Amino acid sequence: MHYIKQVIKILYTDFKIEWREKHQLFSLFLYIASSAFIAYMILKADVAPRISISVFWIILGFGAVTSTSRSLIRETSTRFLFYYQTVPPSLLIVSKITFNALLLGVVSVFTAWLFDLLFHTQFSLSYLLGISLLGALAFASTLTLIAGISAAVQGNAAIMAVLSFPLLIPQLLVLIRISEAMLIGVESTRYVVASLLLDLITVALSIVLFPFLWKE
Repeated sequence: MHYIKQVIKILYTDFKIEWREKHQLFSLFLYIASSAFIAYMILKADVAPRISISVFWIILGFGAVTSTSRSLIRETSTRFLFYYQTVPPSLLIVSKITFNALLLGVVSVFTAWLFDLLFHTQFSLSYLLGISLLGALAFASTLTLIAGISAAVQGNAAIMAVLSFPLLIPQLLVLIRISEAMLIGVESTRYVVASLLLDLITVALSIVLFPFLWKE
């Protein structure tokens, strides 16, 4: 119960900081909206569903990297010192993953709604929301650890950029498989399970590895 209260406090602090810096969140929504609109103007609404869903994951992937990169890099040295003295490192990384998953969930819902509005995909909106939320969880679990590595080397954004996409490839491949399976009406349960297993593995690795970064 004590750990849950600590997680809630960290989440509350992160949401306060995010709202204080809401211009960055709004700029992310603007990026997604403008990217989707440009893709729509180029491809038009009658584009093949495979192409539209590929564009969807590309835009959402870049948006996820942009939003999660700030989760640990923006922490001040004073706040890091406070966390170091009061919060176990495994609890901190779980809190950050949870926060990023919630934030990316909102971003994913917005992106899914926008694509459904512009491209009229063969997916129902509920399916699109489902796979986008699954993608949000996948991106959050992977990118939060990378953000921690980046923060450990004085917030080097190049580290975030270099490590993000190679590590996201397995998740993206599984998510694309899920999308294709839904598109042609094939059972996609095994791909969903595979994605969730990858999430669990990534979270477990984060819990194991982050304390070593924390000591640095």
